[in-house]
Amino acid sequence: MKDVLQASLRRPDAPSGKIADIEFLRGLAIALTLIAHSILAFPDWAGLTAFNSRHWLGSGVDLFFVISGFVITASLRDQMGKVWNALYGGGKRLGAIRDRCRLAGRVLAAFWIRRAFRLLPGAFATIGLTLVFIALFSPRAIGATLGGFWLHAEAAAAAVLQLFNVWGWRQLVRGGDVTLFGAYWSLSLEEQFYFLFPFIMIACGSMRRLGLVALAVVAGLFFVRKSLPSDAMWWFRVDGLFWGVAIACFRPNLDFVTRWKTGMKWVLGALVLIVCTGGLTETIILMWNHDSANGVMLLFAAVLVAVASVNADLFQIPLLGRAFVYLGERSYAIYLLHILIFAAIQAFGDALLEAGASPLWANLGKVLFVVSSLAPIDLFHRSVEIRFRNVGRRISIKLLAGSGGVEARDGLAAQDPLR
Repeated sequence: MKDVLQASLRRPDAPSGKIADIEFLRGLAIALTLIAHSILAFPDWAGLTAFNSRHWLGSGVDLFFVISGFVITASLRDQMGKVWNALYGGGKRLGAIRDRCRLAGRVLAAFWIRRAFRLLPGAFATIGLTLVFIALFSPRAIGATLGGFWLHAEAAAAAVLQLFNVWGWRQLVRGGDVTLFGAYWSLSLEEQFYFLFPFIMIACGSMRRLGLVALAVVAGLFFVRKSLPSDAMWWFRVDGLFWGVAIACFRPNLDFVTRWKTGMKWVLGALVLIVCTGGLTETIILMWNHDSANGVMLLFAAVLVAVASVNADLFQIPLLGRAFVYLGERSYAIYLLHILIFAAIQAFGDALLEAGASPLWANLGKVLFVVSSLAPIDLFHRSVEIRFRNVGRRISIKLLAGSGGVEARDGLAAQDPLR
């Protein structure tokens, strides 16, 4: 039993480290999301409002979904292969069946522990900070506009219970506010997916069958899910996650790209980025109210992640690549904190105006606030996100490998998705 568990963690021929192009795409996704939500901080910037109205920058979240589906499936691939061999092969003795079930239970428990320590500490900390902020500033316009403290408390409870997507859809249908916790709908959806997905993997029994199931889900939702947030399926858009699953199951055979010269890789990567980023941000606007709009947009996200999965550094364009990788490594912390920071920026600007500052100086103060927020985001990333992620990883390794603590050496298994 212990040998099987340890073998599930060892893969000597696997590369070490993260896939830089996947981190780049996380940086791209968070950049799109920040621009989409920046009107919270700068509501009086007409040019920014007009730009956001002409582009669908919320597609950054869908890109996050595809990345998460890919990384989660790839990180579970080797360990789940051992579970499949144990559950669907070998003898039928009662003791053997008990050992197989114990193996599956440990793999699932280790996965959920990693997810919990990866996502929940930062999320809970941000929820607490947001409630404190609303309690202090609810008399101001920002608190009144977004529903005040008690509505935020109700939303916080939904976020803690990982049901914010259900709560947010109900609020939208009723004409209510989704509060400063609006970003938690996607976190709740991913937590729900992370709970159910390992059971789907076990039931499929192989990567090929899992990939076919994922493609079937994607195809089904292409015709069922609508583009408008008033539709319930908009809040349960798992087709992006299953696109990532399918990519991990049928990784494209693009190894020839790794033999290209560096300059040619960057040219190809730049072309893919331009075309697919344009598709991400324009498709849903051009097809607004068409049921297939989100499905078409997700095709561009899937192409980006499929190209990145080759691990050929196609997106590591000088300067741009390093900047987006930096953002990608901190994308979860940024995603958690950005709406709170934007709300604080708006409150800060209002306070400057009330103190007699001109609109120009108030906007300059907001910009300086944005720049200064980089330091607390980095601190949050290191002191909360990384610290608890490492704790969860150590616990899961001990659970899988026993007291010996065998380190996972698979580069994909070392990765954690954003949310």
